[in-house]
Amino acid sequence: MLAGLFFAVGVAYIGPVSAYLSQKSSLRAQELTLMSLQSKRAQLEGQLTQIQQPAVLETRAREIGMLRPGEAGFVINFVTPAARPTAAMTGNELLRRLTQHR
Repeated sequence: MLAGLFFAVGVAYIGPVSAYLSQKSSLRAQELTLMSLQSKRAQLEGQLTQIQQPAVLETRAREIGMLRPGEAGFVINFVTPAARPTAAMTGNELLRRLTQHR
C-alpha cells in the first residue's frame, strides 16, 4: 500500500515537472530573443545618433538638391555641341551626319 502511495505521488508530479521544464526552455528562448532585440536596438540608436549630426544632415540634404536660405542653386547640363542639332541644319544634313557616325 505504501508503494502504491509513492507511485501515485510520483505520477502526480510528472505533469507539473514536465510543464516546468517546458516553460524553462521557452523562457530561455525568449531571453535569447530579447538579448538579440536589445542588441539591434542599440545598433539602431547608434545609427540614429550618427544621422542626426548636423554635418551628416547637411550632406544628405545637399545630395537631394536642398540649399540653405539665400544660396543660389545651379544646374549644369553636360551636352556636347556635336550631339546637339542646330536650327540652321537641314533635315538632309542632319541625316548625313547621323549616318556618318555609324
